[in-house]
Amino acid sequence: MKHRHPVAAAVLAAAIATTLAGCGTPEERAAKYIANAQQLFDAKDYDKARIEAQNAAQINPKNADARFLLAKIAEEQKEYQQMFGHLTVVVDEAPTNVEARLKLATLYFLGQAWEEARAQVATLMEQAPNDARVRLLNARTLIQKGEQAAGIAEIDQALKLDPDNVEGILLQSSAMAIESLDRGIANVDAAIAR
Repeated sequence: MKHRHPVAAAVLAAAIATTLAGCGTPEERAAKYIANAQQLFDAKDYDKARIEAQNAAQINPKNADARFLLAKIAEEQKEYQQMFGHLTVVVDEAPTNVEARLKLATLYFLGQAWEEARAQVATLMEQAPNDARVRLLNARTLIQKGEQAAGIAEIDQALKLDPDNVEGILLQSSAMAIESLDRGIANVDAAIAR
């Protein structure tokens, strides 16, 4: 019986040490979870990264950093409904997060929610007019709306910002091919030659 007390005391001491180590403000604990989640995400260990990010989101469900990381994990795992849900929280809580808004606008566009996509793109054009990806998404929404000339002008602007943007080159070539297939193919050939 005497031997049980030292063991019990050691277990109790370990439990106290663990509890004290876990102390800190909720913000500090959430930040630690997010840092761990980011490291795991970078290492492509998405399942463990999700758990860490979910721990941070459990502390604060509207934590934009945790939710954005959860959105990126969902994107990697092709869980687009979950990605969408996380992105809407991020955009609500951190409206200047261009990356999140760009991903959300793209999901709206791909889901053919044209008005929602245009609303997000309008905000992006105010926040990041010199981002080629924003210009290309704006071009897509304009072309979808039937504003071909304005869309082509946006593609040209995007390619001025990022001349080697493959998506931009393909979109430009597709637009050119509507008028002349040879011109569209020549545009792709010129880009490949560069």
